[in-house]
Amino acid sequence: MEERKLRCQRNRNRSRSRGRGLRCPIDHCLLESNGRKYHLHAERVEQLRAHGVSKRQAVLALLNSSTVTLTHSWLEEFWCRECQCRRWFFVSQTGERYDLALATAEHWQQSGVQYVPERGNPSVSEFTLTHARGTRLREGRR
Repeated sequence: MEERKLRCQRNRNRSRSRGRGLRCPIDHCLLESNGRKYHLHAERVEQLRAHGVSKRQAVLALLNSSTVTLTHSWLEEFWCRECQCRRWFFVSQTGERYDLALATAEHWQQSGVQYVPERGNPSVSEFTLTHARGTRLREGRR
């Protein structure tokens, strides 16, 4: 029983320390994920070709459905310790390697999200936003 506990603890330590080790392309510091991800979707053959899919596979995939989810490309929010801010990055994964770029308007369109989280939801009133921010500020001062 004791041996099992040690092995479990060893696995936890390994996964905690390793991480993905993603560095900010702007500040070159380590980034912390905020956990929110939006996968990209392709509706045209050209979009799939841009992500490394062969023309034949792209045509076949789009014949089966109108959109294809790109599993190795997504938008993710990160916290940058250097500049103390949140940023959205376009992440593409190739094997064990991750490439980061700042998210563009085209990426947001391809993700299918109705609104860009940085700008907020246009259907929410200014009154609601103000009071939501005020509550967070008051809780932080305590």
